[in-house]
Amino acid sequence: MIFNDGEGASLAGYLITAAEVKFLQAEAAVVYPTTMGFNAQTCFDSGITASFATFGSSASDATTYLAAIATKPGVGWNATANKIQAIQYQKWVALTNINPTETFISYNKTGFPQLPMPLGAYYSSRPNRLMYPQSEYISNTANVPNPSIDQMYSVNNFSPFWMK
Repeated sequence: MIFNDGEGASLAGYLITAAEVKFLQAEAAVVYPTTMGFNAQTCFDSGITASFATFGSSASDATTYLAAIATKPGVGWNATANKIQAIQYQKWVALTNINPTETFISYNKTGFPQLPMPLGAYYSSRPNRLMYPQSEYISNTANVPNPSIDQMYSVNNFSPFWMK
């Protein structure tokens, strides 16, 4: 999608990528198999192909990649017992440099992909939520909670509703 300000300047950007749509559909088909009208594995494969297209690679490159990951647990569809794990891993790969907030939310929701903590990390786990920006505290003080840094790393009354 090209955004144009009317003055001649334009910038390519994405509201949501085709890969993200396909991975969301794959997840929905796994979680609600009787109500979804599409196949989870087909959406998973299409998500990978769309991700390759987003980054300028060909469909044959995506096909080669799909064959290479087929036997890798946690990465490929057939080798992974928990299909959400494979979907979230590929979604993470597809969106890391495009929509990192979505990958953070998906990780908190599912726990996938399972990645090691950085060496020397102060906390033993990743944060469960993000802090509000300072502008929110300035303009919306009455409605913005003020949790401590420690509370960002534990499940508590400030945690997202799906973690409670």
